[in-house]
Amino acid sequence: MRVDGLPGYELIGVGADEKSGRDVRLYQLVLVDSTTYYLAQGFMGAKRDPRFVREFRRVTSTFRRIGR
Repeated sequence: MRVDGLPGYELIGVGADEKSGRDVRLYQLVLVDSTTYYLAQGFMGAKRDPRFVREFRRVTSTFRRIGR
């Protein structure tokens, strides 16, 4: 995928919170250029509606670098 012209990788998974042991849903977006990487993360309870991933995508799609 590309955001603000940068190539990126989207990761979606389910895991367990280390402290509480509760299941969580994870969304990560990693964008890279030649000298920098950008990371956006979203966490929510795993029982929440998985359609929330669409909202994470909507928000991260608005990422813009300043001053380039």
